Amino acid sequence: MSGRAMTKTRELLRAYPDGLSTPAIARQIGAQRATTLVMLHKMPDAYIHHWESNGFGDRAVWRVVVPPPHCERPRNKSRSEHRPVMRPTTSNQEGAAA
Repeated sequence: MSGRAMTKTRELLRAYPDGLSTPAIARQIGAQRATTLVMLHKMPDAYIHHWESNGFGDRAVWRVVVPPPHCERPRNKSRSEHRPVMRPTTSNQEGAAA
């Protein structure tokens, strides 16, 4: 699914604060349920709020996190901050073997 479909799904779920099931989301955005479910799992702000019984089993009701308006986007870290620090190891094996 495209980023446009994720944006559309995000906007849809924000419009329904009580949440929507996967089939309802799929109908609204014009996609298949399986594709919609994969997309929901890839969205970092989407989560299952609760389960509802439909007579045939349980169905997940999805919501999205709405960040507060004053929430700043984190700054990107430099590449050096992501690299693990390699420290020389000291080996006491030479003294232990003697």
